[in-house]
Amino acid sequence: MQAIAIWRRFPSQIAADLQRVYHRHIREWHEGVMSSREFLELLGELDDDSRYQRARCGFPYGVMDWSPQEYAMADLVRQATLARYDGAPAEAERPDLSGLLSPVQHAVKAAADAAEDAEYTAAYDRNMAEMEGRATRPDDDGW
Repeated sequence: MQAIAIWRRFPSQIAADLQRVYHRHIREWHEGVMSSREFLELLGELDDDSRYQRARCGFPYGVMDWSPQEYAMADLVRQATLARYDGAPAEAERPDLSGLLSPVQHAVKAAADAAEDAEYTAAYDRNMAEMEGRATRPDDDGW
């Protein structure tokens, strides 16, 4: 069952990796030539930069994540860029490094920003309701 659940989530990534890395075709598993145990073992041995592993890491956010090498390269560029601007007098002079965030990091930031916006909106609505006298008072509803 685990093999089927994984296959349903990442079919194209798994098929591509089996072909690219092991020179095996997913048809072998479908036809019973490859057992589910072997299928799962092959998936478990894929490198972190495989399409399957990158899709699996980015799955909660619906994106394909970077490989460890891409994270390392982005970190080097980020450090070199910040070193160049080290000692700059104003924050406004610092470069925008958002282009060096991975798709997963962008998705996490977007979710955090959305939650923060929702919190501010709810607080604003409560304050407006209170100012307009629409807010319930503790004695109105039996608090």
